[in-house]
Amino acid sequence: MRHLLLSISLLSACNGDRPRSAAPLAGSPTLTLRDSTILSEREGDFVGRPSPKFSVTDANVAVADEFSGKLRLFDRHGAAAGTFGRIGSGPGEFRVIGPATVLTDSFIVQSAAERKLEVFSRATGRSLGSVHYQGFVTGASLDGDRLWLANFDPISRRGVLVVDLAKLIQSAGREEGPPLASSFVPLPNEYATYPGLGLYNVASVAAWKDSALVGFGGSSVLTVITADGAVVKQVVVPARQRRGVRLTSLQPFRTLRISTKVAFEAISTLMDLWRLPDGSFVVWFQDNDVIAERSGVPDIDATAYLALLKADLSAACVDSPIRLPGGGRPRVTVSGGRVFVLDQDARNGTPRTLVRQYELSGTDCLWLPMTAPQA
Repeated sequence: MRHLLLSISLLSACNGDRPRSAAPLAGSPTLTLRDSTILSEREGDFVGRPSPKFSVTDANVAVADEFSGKLRLFDRHGAAAGTFGRIGSGPGEFRVIGPATVLTDSFIVQSAAERKLEVFSRATGRSLGSVHYQGFVTGASLDGDRLWLANFDPISRRGVLVVDLAKLIQSAGREEGPPLASSFVPLPNEYATYPGLGLYNVASVAAWKDSALVGFGGSSVLTVITADGAVVKQVVVPARQRRGVRLTSLQPFRTLRISTKVAFEAISTLMDLWRLPDGSFVVWFQDNDVIAERSGVPDIDATAYLALLKADLSAACVDSPIRLPGGGRPRVTVSGGRVFVLDQDARNGTPRTLVRQYELSGTDCLWLPMTAPQA
């Protein structure tokens, strides 16, 4: 099975000028640029190909670099603050490195290619071991002493795995028992009806106070669950400007024999979601455009769209677009109520990696009702 995040991460990071109009519609959330930080790089020690997702904390920016197999850590001023991991298939190594969960004294780094969670000590930079899982872990969210893993698991046909954080770190490297498997949130019915939708094997989770909001890459449906797996609510995020996921656009996915261009461009991808300090939510959707294919690998230009959801999930203000100045695909994260966008810009001849910080406001929003999905 192809994996969406692995496929779209292989595009060239510096695509040149390929602009496509994505002016915001009136009534969408407002994004205001507040800061821009250039990450420290030098010859032989640079961010070659960032993973589709990255992390920002109060102190650090953590970027998984698929080119070097390293997790690169920077402070909030852009200065290099350490590296973890390398290319390979042994302990502390990755064939394709994924994003990291940043803890006080350690990192938990995901790798969908190897289906493992690698734990690193922040103090020594050494690997403390790994834990394997079945499926595709594409996101994580901390809730006290629990780690909620967004794990698209085609075997159990479920999408969330909840583990005790201390036990996970203690068990790293022991290789005892079967791989971890998802036990919460059945995959949306569309994945059974439309087999080709398996390309969108991405899950997202935002956890708080024994609850979590869960989404899947090939669906606009969000699910609220409790820590014991009970489904509390399901809602559909409406679309105004992005492609969305419509019944007619799903028809090509009835077969596994679908062209790369159609597969990537037919629907919007739900990439990630976050809970803000005030209890509201931000959801990141993405519309992909296949510009070319290089040895079967799509070269993708993309527009990110952010949706702001009310805390009770009664209404949504949708589709604030994000385009990179030089083209390519945005990498988005949310931390402390601010939106951060990672960009690799080569318009001046010298590639540089920078992180832009935005304030997201719903002051001028057109709020659309969120309804339950149709049976």
